[in-house]
Amino acid sequence: MLVIAEELHGERLLARLRGDAGLRSRYDAVLIDEAQDWPCSWFQCARLALKEPETGDLMIVGDGTNRCIASGISPGPMPAFMPAAA
Repeated sequence: MLVIAEELHGERLLARLRGDAGLRSRYDAVLIDEAQDWPCSWFQCARLALKEPETGDLMIVGDGTNRCIASGISPGPMPAFMPAAA
């Protein structure tokens, strides 16, 4: 299933980022578009990419009513820290 594969990829990347300081803390800001299609682990990876993960600029843009996966497989619910679509 596509969603599971994407989450597993994110988990592997997250483990690499946590284990290799040279891969982390590269960017002043990160912009995420189409956030509704991102597994939760990818958000954690984006946060670790920030030079200042706690205070750096992380802009997240998404539309809970729009899914880009054409196969009809839902990527799952929006991450808990994001507001739900009105």
